[in-house]
Amino acid sequence: IAHPGGIQFDGKRIAIEDLWSLIVYRLRLSGNSAIIVSSTPLNDARYVEQYWIRGKTLIGPDLYGNVYFWKYPDGGAPVSSIQGFTEPYGSTVSVGR
Repeated sequence: IAHPGGIQFDGKRIAIEDLWSLIVYRLRLSGNSAIIVSSTPLNDARYVEQYWIRGKTLIGPDLYGNVYFWKYPDGGAPVSSIQGFTEPYGSTVSVGR
C-alpha cells in the first residue's frame, strides 16, 4: 500500500485504501502482521480520499465532484454515481426516515 487513505472496519475485516491505485484492500490481522485477503478496485473514480462501507455497498466521493457507489467487496465499475459536487472530500451514511 503505497499511499494509505481511508481505513474502516467492514464488520469482519479492516479495509484500507491505497489512494494511488484506487484499490481498497481487506486485511486479516495476525499478531503484529496484516495479510491482504482480497481487494476492491474503485474503477472510474479519480482520487477517492475517504470512502464509506454500508453492507454490500462502498460509497466514495472523488475530488472531481462525483460520488460513486460500488458493490462491496467486488468493486470494479460503479453501479451508480451522482455528479455535480464541488470537491467532495469524505462520506458517511445515516439512516433517515
